[in-house]
Amino acid sequence: VTWTAAVTASAAFLDVNISTDGSVILASTRTQMYLSTDGGATFAIGINSTTRGLPGSAGISRVEVAIAPSNNSYMYALMSDNLGETKGVYKSTDKGQNWTTILTGGSQVLNPLGDQGPYNMALGVHPTNPDMVFVGGQLDLYRYETIWEPIAFWNQSPASGAFVHADMHGIMFNPSAPDEMYVITDGGFFRTLNCTDPNPYFVEKNKDYATAQCYGVA
Repeated sequence: VTWTAAVTASAAFLDVNISTDGSVILASTRTQMYLSTDGGATFAIGINSTTRGLPGSAGISRVEVAIAPSNNSYMYALMSDNLGETKGVYKSTDKGQNWTTILTGGSQVLNPLGDQGPYNMALGVHPTNPDMVFVGGQLDLYRYETIWEPIAFWNQSPASGAFVHADMHGIMFNPSAPDEMYVITDGGFFRTLNCTDPNPYFVEKNKDYATAQCYGVA
């Protein structure tokens, strides 16, 4: 097998998202984003730019990206600032050519990343609704379609159905059941069968499996 570099960057790539049909690729380093709309044959380099409606790379400590499974024109980017707090959440509906801000950082009320952006981010787009996005980070889990609303909390009891462990690292969906969503956290993973409901019911699924999380190598 022979590998050829499709794109190079001055920093390590931390996230790559590929559209369902494989034609669109959105990748990110800690501060920048790279976009291909021809299946990886060519890449637009450094699209995190104010000319596209994004904040630019200055003052950014991490970028997470996602492409809507049902419509590859829809893309999202979650960014943290140098303090680890939420810089913003950004949305494109034209395959990354132009972006709008759907969450502005600096709020004491709505800051999904807390101060842990470089350590943990979670970003996911609903499989059949390209306008519905989920964001998690340090404490609570949020959903956005037209407004931001918290849907799970770190300080609730598991019996309430509203508990998801703090420090979220990933959001995934069952492609055969679009409303079945999984949230991966420092405390294991949690599942809801009704992520679009006003109050999704989450269940901890940590039983009878072995796992490990590496924090470093010496």
